[in-house]
Amino acid sequence: MFQLSHPTPGNLAMAGSLTIYEVSQAHHELAAVLHSESQVNAWRLDLSAVEELDTAGVQLLLALHKSLLHLGIVLETFNPAAAVRELLELLRLTHLLPPPAAQA
Repeated sequence: MFQLSHPTPGNLAMAGSLTIYEVSQAHHELAAVLHSESQVNAWRLDLSAVEELDTAGVQLLLALHKSLLHLGIVLETFNPAAAVRELLELLRLTHLLPPPAAQA
């Protein structure tokens, strides 16, 4: 089960599974939050509670990153769970991970 929380402006946290089964829900929830806070110039995305991630979830993260970058908005991911880190490293998408000094 996917959960998106929005604790403060500019901050998001994903939890649960981000797989082909949840990606549509995740897309709709992300779009609603991003639209409601269109004045935010940078977003921080906490991935510490993501338990399961597949290539559909990675595709959503890539699309989110690209869409925001196109709008001049920074997306910083932080605190990736082991499943997230492993898959992104395997797919050589380490640009979606925080720099080594910023990792907790």
